Amino acid sequence: MKLATYTLVPALLLVAATAHATTTEDIRANLQERQAEMQENMEERRTEVQTNMEERREEVQENMEERRAALSERMQERVTNLSANMSNRFDNVIERLQNIIDRTESRLEKIEASGRDTTEAVAALARAQAALDQARNTMSDIDSQVNAVVGSTEPKTEWKNLKATYTLSKEFIKTTHFELRTVISSLKNNPVTTPVEIEDEGEDEDEQS
Repeated sequence: MKLATYTLVPALLLVAATAHATTTEDIRANLQERQAEMQENMEERRTEVQTNMEERREEVQENMEERRAALSERMQERVTNLSANMSNRFDNVIERLQNIIDRTESRLEKIEASGRDTTEAVAALARAQAALDQARNTMSDIDSQVNAVVGSTEPKTEWKNLKATYTLSKEFIKTTHFELRTVISSLKNNPVTTPVEIEDEGEDEDEQS
């Protein structure tokens, strides 16, 4: 009986050890399977998130480009309209000042023919004409400058250049006004001419520029 017991105990221990080993292997296998499944799910999730981020980034970029294009079109239209108005105004002022200079020159010729001294007036009128010519030359290439602003990738820089051109032309026009007033002041005490008409026209031009 004891011999049978001694024989049975090792057998039971072997069965128990085998069962335990099998159970451990199953658990380990299950854990590995779950880990593999979790890893796969994480990879899928990561891919999905990456895809969504790329799609969102492309959408945002597309929206930004659309807004930038719309803004560019509005700025181009605004610059074109503003420049056209300013250019027309400058052209009109230059044309009227030229008419005043031409009429004043004719009057000075008559005064000089009468024997009066018109040296100072003639010199001032020549300076007025020179300044007006510079204003006209400054504006001669204005259309190209406007196109440069509209088509530029750096419109702010080109707009500064365009604005500088308008400012320079305006300074020449101011000089023209000043010299015309010098002509008028030199003729005020001359009874042969009628400087009031010239002065009124000159002041009117000064208000419009």
